[in-house]
Amino acid sequence: MHSETPTDAVHLPHPLLPGFNPHPSCVQVGDWHYAVTSTFEYLPAQPIYRSRDLASWEHIGNVADREVQVGLAGCPDGGGTTWTCPPPPCTHSGTGSATPTSR
Repeated sequence: MHSETPTDAVHLPHPLLPGFNPHPSCVQVGDWHYAVTSTFEYLPAQPIYRSRDLASWEHIGNVADREVQVGLAGCPDGGGTTWTCPPPPCTHSGTGSATPTSR
């Protein structure tokens, strides 16, 4: 059996978001792709990235930059026991939203 690779195949980097960017959640809005990732107990929490081609990503902000936004006061550090996890980003009429959650 012969298998051909399409001439327009896209070769994306792996990992897509290098560095400390676990558990990405993604959404596409028009020509843009947006990704939000976990940050565990670290602030600023849940970085937001955008890309048009899924290969070049731009950091455009964070879901939360203050402790009060994620409610981690009094939680133990480390060990993965306390972390922020991104829900899937959502859109409504072209406006995006993401909510910080902690486990």
